[in-house]
Amino acid sequence: MSLICTAVLAAVPVLCAGQEEQVPWPSADAVAKATRAANELYRDRVAKAKKPCDKSALGAELLAMAQTAGTEPAAQYALFYGARNLGAEAKDWALTSAAIGAIVERFKANGPTDPEEQIRRGDLFNYAATQETLKEKRLRLQLDAAEWYARAQRSNGLQSQIADRRLTDLAKTLGWKKTAGRNWMRIVNRESGLALGVREGRLTPGADILQWDSPATATETHWFVERAGAYCRIVNRKTGQCLAIASGSKEQGHRVCQWPAGGPESLWLMEHRGEGFFRLTNCSSGFCLDMPNPRNKGAVAIQWAFHGGPNQQWRLEAVESD
Repeated sequence: MSLICTAVLAAVPVLCAGQEEQVPWPSADAVAKATRAANELYRDRVAKAKKPCDKSALGAELLAMAQTAGTEPAAQYALFYGARNLGAEAKDWALTSAAIGAIVERFKANGPTDPEEQIRRGDLFNYAATQETLKEKRLRLQLDAAEWYARAQRSNGLQSQIADRRLTDLAKTLGWKKTAGRNWMRIVNRESGLALGVREGRLTPGADILQWDSPATATETHWFVERAGAYCRIVNRKTGQCLAIASGSKEQGHRVCQWPAGGPESLWLMEHRGEGFFRLTNCSSGFCLDMPNPRNKGAVAIQWAFHGGPNQQWRLEAVESD
């Protein structure tokens, strides 16, 4: 399987692990309502996203938001769709394929379920794209074709291979990159505006997690959100270790550290609190990620009972994909 086509399937376990079964396709009315809500929330940022890197960053945020716990299917689809389109406009194949892969894994087919028929449906969209003169409409048709090919690609045998070749050809036509990278984020506290990072970028397991005004290029402040069932692991770019509760403590006020992926102490539940901010609740202790001294640069993160304050709210800021 080519690197380009592997991107669709490679993205799926990370984004959708633990979703036990597909859900029915949301109704058109529900999707339209969710899309209007998303457009209202992101209108200004979309208008300002002129450069490819800006569109990729915003698309990555939409993708992260769609994966948070409790997001309704219609809202999920609207966010996936937005991420898909922004990624395609930026020619960011990693983001586009991740969004398409998430749609394919999350939602039942809104049409044929037989792989051969799915390829035929993709071919129809692809042909329609060749007849379309408007660039924006042509791109949407090509993305719809990619989605049907990605569905057929999940089957076994000949039809999967045919779908794989169709995706390869389509990706070349669109000039997409052929790497399936990770979308890295900075985790920024609402009250302080400072980003979470590993103390001095240390590789030692157990190193403190603190807030700092590091430049956006500092990889010790870059994190990747990896789905693990209803929860997620938050992996540091520089160290490869996870955001965790030190010693797996269930004591309120215990410090947060980095630790190799392991038990529930390194699993977090992400819940959207509005305006692009999230609450992070530890799977093991049930306490929230908290910044006790938000005004202090270098303050160490702890776990604390939820109270809804801005020092317990976090925003994901996309920095780049590798």
